[in-house]
Amino acid sequence: MTAALDLALCLLLIFTIIAITASQSRQQLVTQGAYAVTISWRAGSNDDVDLWVRDPRGQICYFVNPSVDLMHLEHDDLGSGISGTLNGNLIYTANNERTIISSAQPGWYVANVMLYNRVDPGPIEVTVELWSIASPGSPLITKQEMLLSNGDWKTAFRFHIGSHGQYLGYDTLQTDLQRVDNPAIAGTGVSQQAGP
Repeated sequence: MTAALDLALCLLLIFTIIAITASQSRQQLVTQGAYAVTISWRAGSNDDVDLWVRDPRGQICYFVNPSVDLMHLEHDDLGSGISGTLNGNLIYTANNERTIISSAQPGWYVANVMLYNRVDPGPIEVTVELWSIASPGSPLITKQEMLLSNGDWKTAFRFHIGSHGQYLGYDTLQTDLQRVDNPAIAGTGVSQQAGP
């Protein structure tokens, strides 16, 4: 009985050392900031989809203006999603873009997606998510949007940040960020409050 227990403890120790070594050798992407808005679309798609994020002061972060105020377009994806080759075969990864909000100002933010250049046939389904960088376990919001042709845009969601940087909820009021004369919208639309 003692020999079996010793063997089990030795195996447990060996597996623990292997697990710790493996986790330390993995590279991890570290992003600084408060929140991240991300979009992703089909792996291997040649379509160019763009993320636009507007802050409470009306500043818009997108491919033409990638760093504005406290926002930064950390990754701009032009489509294709080809990440390399393996044994002569192309490896496709999901296309994605991400905007980082380094320090959240209180108020309403808007997350829009736009189909900049449609190359492949058929509609493009885009996943739009809001993440808290402080607790990255799962997204605060996940929405699916369907884009059909060049210039097609959708407001995936508007999200509300409180005076202490806390997430307060979201709505889906459509907001055209491409129109210069569009003022900041103070209304809340049909609000969906954050859970406990």
